[in-house]
Amino acid sequence: MNNTCDTCSAGTFRKDSGKACSVCSGVITNCTICSADNDLGTTITCSECAENIILTNNSCVDCNIFIPFCVTCNKLTSTCTTCADGNYRKSSGQFCSPCSDLVQSCVSCTADNDLGSSITCRKCAPQTYLSLNTCLTCTQLIPNCVTCNGVNNTCDVCAVGFYRNANGLSCSPCTDLVPNCAVCTANDGAGTAITCRQCVFNNVLILNTCVACSVHILNCATCNTNNNTCNVCDVGFYRKSNGLSCSPCTDLVQSCSECNAIDDIGTGINCTKCAANTYLSGNACVTCAELILDCTACNAVNNTCDTCSAGRFR
Repeated sequence: MNNTCDTCSAGTFRKDSGKACSVCSGVITNCTICSADNDLGTTITCSECAENIILTNNSCVDCNIFIPFCVTCNKLTSTCTTCADGNYRKSSGQFCSPCSDLVQSCVSCTADNDLGSSITCRKCAPQTYLSLNTCLTCTQLIPNCVTCNGVNNTCDVCAVGFYRNANGLSCSPCTDLVPNCAVCTANDGAGTAITCRQCVFNNVLILNTCVACSVHILNCATCNTNNNTCNVCDVGFYRKSNGLSCSPCTDLVQSCSECNAIDDIGTGINCTKCAANTYLSGNACVTCAELILDCTACNAVNNTCDTCSAGRFR
């Protein structure tokens, strides 16, 4: 008797001419079945690796190293059985490819077939939403929507100038229900009525209606939408009562065609231009004869006489 081993147990190999049995994984990490290449057992050949480990070139390699993004694999066929989330099985498990390769912004999917020629997207990236196997931005899903609800694909917040309609299925312009409304909110989920918050330029908000400046304040050219007062009156009128009205220049200076109020109350004006055939003198509009005695035709630019009356000369 020579007290040597003829056959070692599974997972070990004959070494030193059978004097010992050594563990396969001690020579090749994760090797579970192997055989010695020679009687001394100086080298071994691995024939099987542990679960989720693939045998390649006499080495045992992790699934995710042999096939990037693979979580579980078939060690007998060296293929991937489960890819990491965000990837799908391709070419019968030889590869794991990102979902976004076939559906842009898709972050979770499954292959429709063993070849992975098409996928079903299950989840989209943040700020994109799943619709008919496509990941859409909020505005693509619902035009003029700023914030979408990814659970039921409805709009939570519409863009400025629009309101939630049909329980969030669409965003409609404020002007659909209130002409010239720039900012509004829906009164209910169905969007059957709105509350206007702000009107477009030169319109003031009166009882949920946008009214033109010139209608709200007669003869007003531009108004202040914050306090519904007039900023600038039409030519020939001046601001009065802190912008609550526009009054004709002629109310304070006869024949004055253009003027400016001297204060917010409009207690007085500075006349800057007079009506035809009258001339500005100080803060008054006078006739030619009043401006220059015995003058019948005056020069409005420099307030001089062009033609004197009969019997008079310039």
